[in-house]
Amino acid sequence: MLACPGEDRVELALPLEQAEAVARRLRMFTIGRKVSVSDPCALVGSIEPEPEPEPGMPVLACDATRAMMAAPPPRAQAGANGQRAGSQRWRQLDLCQGLPWLGEASSGVFLPQWLGLEALGGLSYTKGCYPGQEIIARVHYRGTVKYRLQGLCIAASVAPEPMSRVTDAGGQALGHWLYGLKEVDRTVGLAVLRSDRSQADSVQVQVGASGHWAQVTPTEALC
Repeated sequence: MLACPGEDRVELALPLEQAEAVARRLRMFTIGRKVSVSDPCALVGSIEPEPEPEPGMPVLACDATRAMMAAPPPRAQAGANGQRAGSQRWRQLDLCQGLPWLGEASSGVFLPQWLGLEALGGLSYTKGCYPGQEIIARVHYRGTVKYRLQGLCIAASVAPEPMSRVTDAGGQALGHWLYGLKEVDRTVGLAVLRSDRSQADSVQVQVGASGHWAQVTPTEALC
């Protein structure tokens, strides 16, 4: 999720399919506190230089070229083609930034370090106790990271399901596909792969009953 702190609130941006589960989890920690968890609402984003962000729209800390806000004021709606192009470009930029959006199938499966959250500044080792903090700190201070987030590029327009298996040529498991984006002649996406996989390595992504070859690619090259 992305978090935007305010004077009397923290706004969270996350996939709609995760909203109910996250709200239920957050409410476990509200007992005895004057805090409430709202129902989900719509978001609007802006990709500079066109269109310009609405006044007061916060810029993303991980990408200064984009801005996002909740409960936007009414404004003219773009045509269908413009909406699709904007959404497509936004998802490309998410992939390029290595933002590991999770769905129901992939939630709660991976350690934060495997998802690249440390590199994104999404982990704290000084804030005190929180659920999972002991394991996360142990990996950081004493362990080794066995998996990490990698970009993948498939030379075909396909749609792997979240958590599709990624293997080597011999069928040995290397990790799992997280999510991606179909383009005209290729598919780009993010996967959690064994740390010994390096850029330009070839791997297979399971799509239905077939395996499609993919190249390990730097995330910044996916957009």
